[in-house]
Amino acid sequence: MKKVEKSSSAGTKDESSTNAQDSQVCQPIAKPNVSSRLSNKDVLLIKEKILHCLVDDFKGNQAIFDRKEGWQVFNGTDLSMVMDSVVKGLKFAQSELNGC
Repeated sequence: MKKVEKSSSAGTKDESSTNAQDSQVCQPIAKPNVSSRLSNKDVLLIKEKILHCLVDDFKGNQAIFDRKEGWQVFNGTDLSMVMDSVVKGLKFAQSELNGC
């Protein structure tokens, strides 16, 4: 009986092509004439919008923290709920900063 050896070159080829694709995807896109720094006013607006999404009930949003006490409103509040509210607040701030 002959032993069949697996070629290790096939695995190396797949890994290198995957690494090449990852490096292409992760490179930032340069935008000319765009400032990457936020002013203090912009930061305050972003914080205000995130806080609004975390502590206020409005159409399409359920508060997950109490505004006065800072405690969670519901038992079982998890990180994904907080992150969803933060992202929503960032989107609100972005639309306001861009004037949309």
